[in-house]
Amino acid sequence: MKVLIIGLDAATPDLVERFMGEGLLPNLCALAQRGVFADNCLGRFPTITPPNWTTIMTGATPGTHGITDFFVHLPGEPLDEIHPGFESQLRQAETLFESLERAGGRSILLNYPCTWPPTVRNTLQVAGDFVEVASPPLYLPAVFTSGEAWSQKTFGLFIRPQSISFAPARGWSNPPESAVPLMEAEMVLDNDPVRLLMQVARFLAPLGTGLMTEQRAYQLLAYDPDGSGYQRLVVSREKDAHRLVADLGQGEWSRNIRDRFPGPEGDVEGEFELSLLRMSPDLSDVAVVLPGISRLDFPAYPAGLDADLIARFGLPPHLLGPSVVGEEAFRHQAAHQNRWFAEVARYLMLRQDWELFMMHAHAIDFVQHDGLKMADPVTEENSAVQARYMDSLRFVYADLDKMIGSITETAGEDVAVIVVSDHGATAQPYAHDLGRPFGIHGGILEEGGLTAYDSPPDNPLRKVDWSRTKAIFQRTCHVYVNLKGRDPQGIVEPGREYEDLRSRIIDLLLSYKDPVTRERPVSLALRREDARLLGLHGNRVGDVIYAATDAYGGLEHAYQLPTSRLGISSLRSLLVMAGPGIKRGARLDRTIGLEDIAPTAAHLLGTPAPAQCEGGIIYQAFDTGDV
Repeated sequence: MKVLIIGLDAATPDLVERFMGEGLLPNLCALAQRGVFADNCLGRFPTITPPNWTTIMTGATPGTHGITDFFVHLPGEPLDEIHPGFESQLRQAETLFESLERAGGRSILLNYPCTWPPTVRNTLQVAGDFVEVASPPLYLPAVFTSGEAWSQKTFGLFIRPQSISFAPARGWSNPPESAVPLMEAEMVLDNDPVRLLMQVARFLAPLGTGLMTEQRAYQLLAYDPDGSGYQRLVVSREKDAHRLVADLGQGEWSRNIRDRFPGPEGDVEGEFELSLLRMSPDLSDVAVVLPGISRLDFPAYPAGLDADLIARFGLPPHLLGPSVVGEEAFRHQAAHQNRWFAEVARYLMLRQDWELFMMHAHAIDFVQHDGLKMADPVTEENSAVQARYMDSLRFVYADLDKMIGSITETAGEDVAVIVVSDHGATAQPYAHDLGRPFGIHGGILEEGGLTAYDSPPDNPLRKVDWSRTKAIFQRTCHVYVNLKGRDPQGIVEPGREYEDLRSRIIDLLLSYKDPVTRERPVSLALRREDARLLGLHGNRVGDVIYAATDAYGGLEHAYQLPTSRLGISSLRSLLVMAGPGIKRGARLDRTIGLEDIAPTAAHLLGTPAPAQCEGGIIYQAFDTGDV
């Protein structure tokens, strides 16, 4: 039997059921009606992308497969050194597609995270090095504005706000007819501030590979075609309107623009789109959105597959949330990306024989990070705002449902279909002053005298003073003791001092109260050896593991346990299964772990489970104990 696994990043069963009830998800609803819907599918902690997609494909818990957070810290390295969890070389457990290849089967992988570089040969693979296909970009997303400042915060670490200033136009050839004097501005693409940011925030380093190395400028020319104020914007490499790359009105998108850009190893060809998000008639408020510049290649196996797909289907767009680009532009981009996945999936399925198809789409996670807080009454009082952002959620879930329908139709009815998410999301109202998911941080450990710096907190470039640091927060949920004999700059003695310090850290975490709410943000704190019950163990986890309560964290997912619920959603994972031998119209109340997906899929395939698999077959999903 063939198995089709469709991953929807951050899809919550709560919203899926809500939108099913509204008739927005006919394809998922049909799968549930002819299959099973899991009420209690739980991911692993931390509830974040790399550990859980790796758990799904290996059947192993994070402590076993080694991807213990968004980033991975390797034993013996400095405590501030971490590696992207998306790198397949860091994985310590066999995958479902590797065990299938051992049995002589063939797989197709489409944008499945944490799978690049490839580890199997008898396959077709598209991307897998991050969450989107065309990453890393030559230029990170940017918003060029005059007038009103761009204040979006969720993606503030990844999107450049840059200013443009209009002045009377001079020296243009072939200008368009305009009822008022032409006005010009320059849109300068400059990665230098990005590189500086990456030196400060090292977790962005994977996105910095291959960034454009020099400035690139585009000329803007505003004109008024009918006397009602400035309405259109010419974008050109030179001051020649006949050599324009775009002519935009408010809300319009350009065609795909190709150009050559300076890269670390010489000029490379890139492609991008532009959108004129807004344009006031007097030019006091103009906003141009550049959702990143993509290279005209991406990771793919075998060699040349990327060029083949680009020639047939173009490049998929980078996604930005509706609060950045506006609702209409967001829907345009999301629908384009989902359609690209559907078309590519169909092409790959028909290109070669396969037994296992695994894919991942990230659009839901993007929109929930961007607007879940605005859609949930827990965090937004204005009902009109709630309704607007809930419509954004409806659109993304419904458009992905269309993608699911297209892909499952191509696969055929004799294929077992598994639709799954790595975690859910909730609108957490409060951030907490504990760790940070992408690096090291002092937080309350600094206040408790356990983390020391070389300068005061008002210095953004300050560094940890390891000679006086006994413990530090690292990544999402880990506290590391700076231990002698293990850590290069260790000062804490093994034995009694180490154990007493861990007890002190746990006491500090559990007794800490948020200075504003006066509530405790920590739900549990455990010694490393006790965290095995969470699936965290071994030498890639902290000496103390902690989790946040439902309302604290501020990132929609990561810090909370997978059982967390708040407002309109939860951190539970979505799981719908349908196909030959699977029960029809059943609800599964039993607790299911994401580590159960791989052995269940292997059972359906009739092949051995991955070698380090710890999960079990979901027998309750089948008509009988066998297929």
